Amino acid sequence: MKYRLEFDGRPISGIFKLPASKSISNRLLILEKLSENRIKSKNLSKSADTQELIQVLSDLQQSINTGNGGTSTRFIIAFLSTLPGTWTVSASGGMEKRPISGLVDALINLGAEIKYLEKDNHLPIQIIGGNITKNKVAVSAQVSSQYISALLLIAPSLPNGLQINLIGKIVSRPYIEMTLTILRQLGVDCLWKKNRITVSSNSIQSMTFLIENDWSAASYWYSIAALSKNSCIELLGLDTESMQGDAAVAAIFKQLGVDTEFTKRGIIIKNNFVKNDHLKIDFLDFPDIAPTIITTATALGITGTYTGLDTLEKKESKRIDALKKELSKIGAIVETSLQNKIEIKEINAIKNNNILIETYGDHRMAMAFAPLVTVMSSIVISNPKVVEKSYPDFWNELKKAGISIDEINEP
Repeated sequence: MKYRLEFDGRPISGIFKLPASKSISNRLLILEKLSENRIKSKNLSKSADTQELIQVLSDLQQSINTGNGGTSTRFIIAFLSTLPGTWTVSASGGMEKRPISGLVDALINLGAEIKYLEKDNHLPIQIIGGNITKNKVAVSAQVSSQYISALLLIAPSLPNGLQINLIGKIVSRPYIEMTLTILRQLGVDCLWKKNRITVSSNSIQSMTFLIENDWSAASYWYSIAALSKNSCIELLGLDTESMQGDAAVAAIFKQLGVDTEFTKRGIIIKNNFVKNDHLKIDFLDFPDIAPTIITTATALGITGTYTGLDTLEKKESKRIDALKKELSKIGAIVETSLQNKIEIKEINAIKNNNILIETYGDHRMAMAFAPLVTVMSSIVISNPKVVEKSYPDFWNELKKAGISIDEINEP
């Protein structure tokens, strides 16, 4: 399936709906289960990842398929390692191709019994749970913050808590800090000093937890604001004190000509038409918003040097390669390196509209390129349903913004 997007150039204004943060939602769901339902979460994400996790946790079976969610899959593996019983964990939609040995090795070192059923470093696996007795482990911090967060989530329920020694460069640090912030708000004692994180064995306090809306999803509206003229976009449920690292979009998009006004109920974003000629951004702490920012800057004719993209090759697609291929379609001369750097050297004029953007089964590729319709008049997005992974209402909200969306039925 493909969607053809068309736009007539009118100013975009109004209030647009954001999803709840699936990162916060997924963490709370695991903690809710471990605390025997003492936590009540409000505003849970409706994303496919979160809904799959809800289904798994509400009806635990000996054989579990976790779907295509990175966080939910890694969190489930750690969670099941604490539960007595024999569990088989598989995945689908590409998740089975993503590595898991960093987490599995750490759990084994803590006393868990886990074995690969087909291929080392990949699902499916068998877990014999309930045998974690140790409380110290070393984990590489440069592969995935999800491994570290998965361990932190089970730490309060372990007999002696947990001490994690982080090895190497820390990627996606704000996601680890998010996990610790949630634990602290639930009454768990946590300390992060240099490369060592210590979490005490604590009973999680009973409370109702209101989940923030998603700053990653807000990035697509920032893109629209940067690319379209005289737009005024209001997004609810966002706050200056967010625990989400992707809240950095407000400061970054300032360089792309977008002002942010914080209100009591969210933010209002407007184009101020002032932008830089060249960007240098390190995305090490917020890699999920890299596709949106790089694509927006390129569409604005801004060259750039982008680093800190270490984890992009281990996401739903090989995002560095995907970005290079699709950005070239809109006139960009793109260079990439083994150091996971993208450099936009030159940008030629777009020769035609109705360009087909491949999404590679990746929700963030679809949503990063969709706003380009505001400067290209028309664009075609392949496999548009991938947005259900994190932002199920994305296309409906674009329609509310005045963007026409027609389904192209393939033969």
